[in-house]
Amino acid sequence: MILGNGGGRVAGQLQGVNLSRSNSTNPSVQTPYAGAVIPAPVALEARVFYHLLIADVVQTVDVVRWADGWIVQLQTPPEALLEVSLNGKRLNDLIHSLRELADPKFSSDSVEMLCRMLHQHLVQQPDELQRVVRLLYGANVEGVLPDQFAHEVSMLDDLLDLAFQGSYGTVDDIHSETVDILERYGAVLPEHTELI
Repeated sequence: MILGNGGGRVAGQLQGVNLSRSNSTNPSVQTPYAGAVIPAPVALEARVFYHLLIADVVQTVDVVRWADGWIVQLQTPPEALLEVSLNGKRLNDLIHSLRELADPKFSSDSVEMLCRMLHQHLVQQPDELQRVVRLLYGANVEGVLPDQFAHEVSMLDDLLDLAFQGSYGTVDDIHSETVDILERYGAVLPEHTELI
């Protein structure tokens, strides 16, 4: 199953991205959601979709489609996942349910997934640079990114502001640097960027 292909802003845009389910060795994680045990790949992907949704890179229909995909695959889906699926029409409830379902922090697998999805989004919609940089900035401020990745993205927001002011660099420079970071951390090879 390819993740992230659905309606809304990303309708059909991420189909060329290889976003296979996590190969995490940890089969489940304990989450704050009523002490429930959530399958690790679900928690990992929930972390990514939470940030993509609050940044308006994906729409509620994309998140519900993702949750429904997991629900049909799991013999006993966690209640939190069912709530994500049912909260599609109530944005605040959906965001809350995703946050409760998500890993507390990004893992290397979830950073890779996030970067692949953001890379594809930015390649297809270069004018979305500010939205992508703000998403990365927000996740960094929240303290949920791994240290090395956080260090790489920490300056992008300031550099973009300076570029908009004409004080330092250009928006094209920041776009190139952002794409480079997303490619490196998403292990995006040139053949993965081809759009279908």
